[in-house]
Amino acid sequence: MAIPYLSILTGAISPYLMGLSNIDWATSLGTGAGLSFAVVLILALINIALLNSQNRRSTADSGVQINLSIHAWPKRQLFNGAVWALAEQFYWAFNRAAIWEFLLRAEPNMQVPAYHALWITGLTALPDTLMHTTDLQNRLGNVGIFIATSILFFFTHNFWLCAFLHLAMVAMLHTTSPGSSSSTHGTEHLHLARREKAV
Repeated sequence: MAIPYLSILTGAISPYLMGLSNIDWATSLGTGAGLSFAVVLILALINIALLNSQNRRSTADSGVQINLSIHAWPKRQLFNGAVWALAEQFYWAFNRAAIWEFLLRAEPNMQVPAYHALWITGLTALPDTLMHTTDLQNRLGNVGIFIATSILFFFTHNFWLCAFLHLAMVAMLHTTSPGSSSSTHGTEHLHLARREKAV
């Protein structure tokens, strides 16, 4: 975090390219909010389907009903997960801005440098993020978060909106990942309510 902060202070990286300043809030609250709502809605529907499937399977096998809820997570785990998600989004934003800055200087006439910067960031920063977990579901979740927030940034250039979507996706994805690793977004907490099998 120190290097991005010093880069902004010294003017090496533009806060605008990171999505921290000169934000078009009209676009953010219009197109950006619409995209964010669509992603959250899709994840909510997936959550409902997966939780119902998990409950039916676990109840049939062992009489244990799984009640996965963000409210069941310990506060420290919620805090750690949120901090990690924000740090991860900031890391992506810094890499994206650095690449964007380089492209502007190397090829001033490049068409839509932001687009190229987004996907070059995926090739450079995302592998490092994926190295922090060996769980396939976590890795797929990270890729999904990166793609969703990158598309959102392309249309809004708003780090804060991307950070909000990142947090929302982490919470919703981990509500349905009982076996996921704690090395990326904090340890997931499962609240198991045991009930008797119906005779």
